[in-house]
Parts: sequence; C-alpha cells; structure tokens
Amino acid sequence: MSSSSNLGVTPAGSVTNSAFLGYNQVFSSQTNAVSIGGLSQNQTDLSVSSQLSQNVPNDYFNFNFESGSAIKLGFNSLSNTQGGTIPFASDLRVQVLNSAGTVIADSDGTPDQQTAYSQLTSSSGLAASNGTYSVKVSYLPGTPIYNQAYNFQLYSGTTYSNTFTTTALIQSYDPNLFVSASSVVTPSSNLSVYTKTANLTANNASSPISIGQLNPGTELSATTLANTQSPDSTYGFNVGQSGAISLNLNNTSITKAQLDVQLIDSQGNVVADNNGTQAQQNAYTELTSGAGLQAAAGQYTLNVGYAAGQDTNNAQTYNFQLNEGMVYNQVYSTSVIQKTNNNYSVGSNLNVYADEQAQLFTRQEFNQIKATAASAINIGWLDKNVSSLAVSSELTSVDSADYYNFTLQQGNNFKLAFNNLTDSSALHVQVLDSSGLGVVADNQGTSAQQAAFAALTSDSGLNASPGQYIVKVSYANGASKSSNEVYGFQLYSGDSYTSLDKTTASPQTLQNLLLSGGSQGYTPTSESASLLTDLSNGTTISLFNSSLFSTNVFA
Repeated sequence: MSSSSNLGVTPAGSVTNSAFLGYNQVFSSQTNAVSIGGLSQNQTDLSVSSQLSQNVPNDYFNFNFESGSAIKLGFNSLSNTQGGTIPFASDLRVQVLNSAGTVIADSDGTPDQQTAYSQLTSSSGLAASNGTYSVKVSYLPGTPIYNQAYNFQLYSGTTYSNTFTTTALIQSYDPNLFVSASSVVTPSSNLSVYTKTANLTANNASSPISIGQLNPGTELSATTLANTQSPDSTYGFNVGQSGAISLNLNNTSITKAQLDVQLIDSQGNVVADNNGTQAQQNAYTELTSGAGLQAAAGQYTLNVGYAAGQDTNNAQTYNFQLNEGMVYNQVYSTSVIQKTNNNYSVGSNLNVYADEQAQLFTRQEFNQIKATAASAINIGWLDKNVSSLAVSSELTSVDSADYYNFTLQQGNNFKLAFNNLTDSSALHVQVLDSSGLGVVADNQGTSAQQAAFAALTSDSGLNASPGQYIVKVSYANGASKSSNEVYGFQLYSGDSYTSLDKTTASPQTLQNLLLSGGSQGYTPTSESASLLTDLSNGTTISLFNSSLFSTNVFA
C-alpha cells in the first residue's frame, strides 16, 4: 500500500506529545479494539505504530470523533513490497468502520468504499458525523503473510496542537493452552494481594467456592488439588463489567492426568469446554489464549475435574488465574484445602466480592494471655458494602482464648467466614454482645445459638442492629490444648466491600509477657516465683520452648 502523507496538515507552533501503550490481541475484534483517543478538529493528531503477524493478522483501533466534519488518514506500510527493496513483506488492507461495524471506507473494498478511502487519504478528508469509529488493518487477501510493520495518523482540519501516540504491541500466543494467558497479563508496580482459604468438600457443585469479583485490573487465583475424594471442583465468580476474560491454568502434578475445564454462565450454559463441542472448544481456545473470551457481566462458575477415563487415584495439583485486561494491580488469591477433621471452617461461600477499587489496610496487635472481653482487640468498624474486617492469629497452650471487638456502624446484618488452618484441635467460636456476657451466636451453644451461628456463616448473614460486638475464639470444651491452632476469619456486611482492614494478632508468649512487665495478673515477680516453685518440683517450663507466632496469614 502506498503512503498517504499529503494531507495538508501542519503542526501548530507548539505541540504537546502524549505516549500510550496498547496490545493487539490474538483474537482481535471491534469489541476489544485498542482505544487511541479522541479526534478534534484542528486540535489532535492520533498516531499509531504497530505491526501484523501470523498470530495477530487483524488489528483494530477505536477512536472518538469529537469535533469536526471530516476525517483524514495518513497510512504508511513500513516494509512495503511496492518499493521493490524489502523482501518478505506483505501488502496491507485498511478499513474504517462505524460503531455499528459497517465499513465506510476500504482500500480494497467495493468501488464506493475505495472512493471513500481515497477521500479519507486526501487533503479534503472524508465527511463524517461525530461518533465512535474503528480502523482495521489486515493483510491484503491473497498476499504472503510476513511480519508487517506500519503506522498511521488521524487528523481533522489543517493543524493540531496535541499528539497522542499509541504503540500497539503484538500479543504473544503460546499454543500450549494451559500457560498462554500468563504470557501477556502482567502485574503493575503497586500490587495488592488479598488472600483467603476455603475448604473443598467432597462435592461442591451445589455450593461453589467463591473466589471473588473479576474486573479490569484484578486477578482471581486459586490453588488446589483433585483426587478420588474430590474429583471435581466448582469455583464461583462474578464478572463486574463486560469484557474479554482470560484463564491461565497450570497442572503442577508430577504425573499429570488430563483435566476437563468448563466455563458455565448463570443460566447453566456451558460457554467454553476444552473437551466439549467444537464451538465450546473454540471458545476455550480464546479463553486460554491470553486474548480472552468476550463475557457479559454476571455470575459464572469454573468447573475443573478429571477428563473422562482418567484415573482419579492419580492426585492432581493445579492452580489457575482469571484476568480481565492486560494489566492487574490487585490479586484475590484463594488457597483451597481439603480437611479431614473439620475443626472448624465455615462461611467460605458468602457471595461477597471486593470492589474493583478496594484497598488493603494492615495492623499488628497482640492477644494477651488471660484475655477477657474487656481487653479485646479492636479490629475496626464494619460498614455495609464498604468495609471488611479480617483477623489472622493463633491459639496456644498459654494463649487459649482470644477476644476481638468491632462495631457494626451501618447495616442490618453481618457475615463471618472462619477457617482453622491447623485443623488439629476443635475450636469454639462465639459472637458476644458488647458486655461480653450475652451470646449472640455460638457454634457449640444452645440450639438457638447454633442456628444463629449457621445464619452468621451463610450468604444471608445474621440479622443484627448497629452496635458493638465481640468475637471470641477458644479451644472447644474437652479439646486438647497441646496443639497450636492457626486460624483466620473475615467479617462482612452486605455483598461487597471497598476496604479490607486486616489485623495480624500475635499470641502473647511467656517471654514477651515477662519482658513487657506482665498483664492480666502476671508480673515478673510472680512469674519468677512461680517458675522457681516449678523448678523445685522438677516441672519447670522452658521459656525458650514457648510458641512464637508464625507468619502464616489468612484474609
């Protein structure tokens, strides 16, 4: 294609330059086109530099014609066969489409479309109404396909004072469908990571593991396994706004079995399936290519299990990541574990999602030995659809009961997700009123208190009035206190949050108790006397063997 540079356009005395980066996707279309800015008469120049390749044979660019009556295009093929000096080059075809997808100008179209293209690349320009348009660049039919660099400029009028230059890179493509998406989605420099743990039941199809809300700039990830006990796993997520979503799934097993992966919409329709119909397999190829599969906003589930005929005794470990867009700055990571003791994990499927602008705040606290409701750690304010409160801590033989107070500032209910990560000894979880005497919900209480606890750990939540409440975590009655139990919980009100306030509460040990001067009836003098008495009886406690809090966390 010949250059069209004689457009009668000159820059103003001073020009402001702005640079942007974009990606031409493997499965490009007008709906996932690279946005290159707004075109205004005698104000802006929209410039693009890119190239075509065998993997990306079509490029689309969207722009908004904001003011003016005509559009001008200067297009340059940077390795053009017509010059006769550059071998292994391809001729290109350029089209301009309106927002409805109708071709209004085409360098290789109908006679009328070619006439419109001639006007577009002339000094008079192509008459057009204000609105959204797309430029499509592709190989000319019937020509050899080689990597082909090009650039173009869009103008309106005879001058410009602002240049917006977009460099559009080629999205890489890996034919290995299980790793390709990771090659094009990259984290930003200011990355926030939110973690939680969920329990995988023997058959969770009726109650999918909730892994979060997918928005541009977020990544949802999960790490888990498949075996005879749990051959199929179902993960629920919400797409906050329509767009191209991509899946990167890695089977990390030493001896791999073939996995069956399905994406299902809220109506139960299989949208993509690596072992489904041809259409479903094609959709799965798009989903896992990194370019992404166009998906409407709404609820989806991802099913992962053994393919037909595979040996479920061959346990499989795998992880996956879901993205929308090319860059993410927030990761919502779920570690899915299988528990045999169930001592105590509840509320993993509460249908609560982080808002795409959610922020993470952290603090460090200590759980005192012989803590009471009066000495409870303040973990913050709970607002409906605004905040979420998270705690990570540990019970030990000397720190066997922990208290946390919070204020329900706004909302008529709240929800609790609780997880015992060690899962050795049974735990007792209670919600108390502000006095610490009235039991609101209790996993080992009366029938009414247990029913309230079941509501508390469900997606409907526990009805509650604004005010102060206390969460108490302790060893269950009769449970062994010899095993340290790492646990975590998260409190919500509503179905979303924009801030996560996370408290890591280290258990107080005998060492730091003595060094801090003692608390709750402990003093250096009384402790020393107690230790000397124990020593004379031959039963002294070694301070250096006391449990120190590990950094294992849960959010």
